Amino acid sequence: MLLSVLAALATLNFAESTQCDPSSYHQPAAAHSAVELPLLAGHTRSVVEPFQFAVVAPESRMYTPSLPGWHGTISAAAIVTPALGARFAMYLVNASAGASSTDGTLYEGAPSGLERFLYVLHGTVFVKEESQGERRLEYGGFVYYAPGEKMNTFVGDEGSSFVLIDQVYAGAFKPVSVIGNEAEAGTEFVPGEVFKLRRLLNGSDPGYDFNIHIMDFAPGEYMNVKEVHYNQHGLLMLRGHGIYLLGERFFPVATGDALYMAPFVPQWFGALGPTSARYFLYKDVNTNPLLH
Repeated sequence: MLLSVLAALATLNFAESTQCDPSSYHQPAAAHSAVELPLLAGHTRSVVEPFQFAVVAPESRMYTPSLPGWHGTISAAAIVTPALGARFAMYLVNASAGASSTDGTLYEGAPSGLERFLYVLHGTVFVKEESQGERRLEYGGFVYYAPGEKMNTFVGDEGSSFVLIDQVYAGAFKPVSVIGNEAEAGTEFVPGEVFKLRRLLNGSDPGYDFNIHIMDFAPGEYMNVKEVHYNQHGLLMLRGHGIYLLGERFFPVATGDALYMAPFVPQWFGALGPTSARYFLYKDVNTNPLLH
């Protein structure tokens, strides 16, 4: 199986870049994929196993002109939702200048206890919060909206692309909203591993019931542990390419690919090629396994 996947990788022309390629997120078309594939009708690398895992490649994503709680010109693809078996939703969003969210998590029709996380991929987003004033967020900037938070968010003149995580809060405490940038988060040492990890929310604070990790792998680096755990994941490849083990199958993945991993699905990643690999990773934390 592994040899067949490596052979398939050799036939793909992966675009190399030194940062997240914003063109991967502007249009839901194969022409903007970070992977150059034959223009075959109906072709996709996407694979979905409901309640197990999903690999959603750019050429098969469907965008709609709306996003709950947002106003203005929006194009959003729902990559992960509870229909897949997840306890959260993950969107990839393209927003034109002037698009805004003025109600935070309190928009009309929002589920009780909604919390949100926004991570900027391209362009500029401005966040206005009473105690911190206005913050300008560019690539790597993020904002966590605590449940019940009425925070103003506006897209800059050049537009923006971002990842949005929605979840109904499952923790036992009241979390605090956070505005920051991944560059401000120091890298952590993970015992037994070689990759670099940046944690964007304080996972040791029991008020947060999920975290966002930015994972960096040098060329040729890989996980030493094949992970099996009760946590679930939503993932977006930000740079480079590699191979992901999901269950008993290996999948080539590249910049722009999105993944979902259900609890207890075996998983493993290795970075292939001459450039580094990076991905955005959602992980639920500080929740009682008996409640799910």
